[in-house]
Amino acid sequence: MDVEVLDRVSENHPDVTKKNVEYAFKRYRHLTPRFSKEPTQYMAVGFDDTGRALEMLAFIDYREREEGSGDGHNNRHETYIVFHAMQCTKKFLSEMNVGKWETQYILGGNQHGISRQKRERHFHGFH
Repeated sequence: MDVEVLDRVSENHPDVTKKNVEYAFKRYRHLTPRFSKEPTQYMAVGFDDTGRALEMLAFIDYREREEGSGDGHNNRHETYIVFHAMQCTKKFLSEMNVGKWETQYILGGNQHGISRQKRERHFHGFH
């Protein structure tokens, strides 16, 4: 999966780097289309390389493949363009229809026996 993060993400949220967003999006926990927007937007939630939950909004850019690349069957290549990312909120998870227990887990609750601090220690060495 190719992911491109727009500069505006870090400009609007300086604590969120492009690297954080790319890591979290490529390993998303939930991905839901938002068909009410044109082009279709994708809502994603994932953990960055420090264990912090990020909410992300993206759309797909269909780009032409270069000559000689790909499998020869399709000349279009999908790239997710992330235009919004920040620390995950309950409102975002609610719009995605994420359940109560999963919401508590993502936002740092310990329903599954894992606190945010423990998640951060686990992810600390994985960059």
